[in-house]
Amino acid sequence: MAERDETIESLQILWQIVPVTDYAVPTTPAQDTATKKFTALWRLVRGKKSELQSPAKAKEELRALPEESLVHLVPSIDWQLAAKALKVTLEDWLGQDKPSKPIRFFIGPPYSGQADILRGWATIYGWPVVAPPTPEQILAQDENWLAHWPAQVQVWVLPNLEHCYLRHASGLSLVRQLLERAASGQLGRGLIGCDSWAWAYLQKVWSMPQPEVLTLQAFDGERLTAYFCRLARATSGKTLRFRNSKTGNDVL
Repeated sequence: MAERDETIESLQILWQIVPVTDYAVPTTPAQDTATKKFTALWRLVRGKKSELQSPAKAKEELRALPEESLVHLVPSIDWQLAAKALKVTLEDWLGQDKPSKPIRFFIGPPYSGQADILRGWATIYGWPVVAPPTPEQILAQDENWLAHWPAQVQVWVLPNLEHCYLRHASGLSLVRQLLERAASGQLGRGLIGCDSWAWAYLQKVWSMPQPEVLTLQAFDGERLTAYFCRLARATSGKTLRFRNSKTGNDVL
């Protein structure tokens, strides 16, 4: 049990799933801000630019890593870890027999991995992933897409709501019907993913009730450092040092 708690804790330190109202842009560390202000004041007092530091290693001496080495050292993000953190976040909701809001939304900036996270979450439980309608279905307002919705499943997952409409006179009917049926509970319990740009647009064209919206908290410097260090250890089997080529100081 202690091992499981430690795993959950380590997941949630990096992958923080929060209500969208709690999303916060990382702030500049106080030390960095103070350093920049002091440097600017020092230059003002001296009346000239300070001498540039010599690089710790000449550019000609730096060896560029081949592409295959870079891919091995820094592989693609493993969104499955975020999916596990989402699993922990939604355990209470899944445990409710009749939740007041059968639909949850998971929003993220475009290309930020929210669809991959939702697919990973669906894979954990073996739940169906709903494919978006084709552009032809959207323009034809083809309700067969909704008629073939997964039935008699505990939860369904729609990772890409942004692919369910077109900015066209005939391109919004299906998505409006989807959201209305989902919000009323006609489609059962489901988790819908959408990129933040599309979400902002849909809020303008559909008067939706106050939904339950989650997002992945932005990585600050400390968490990003922890992520890269863990990634380096996992892929190389040893601790790597990331150093500034000009100063020689450790970056992480």
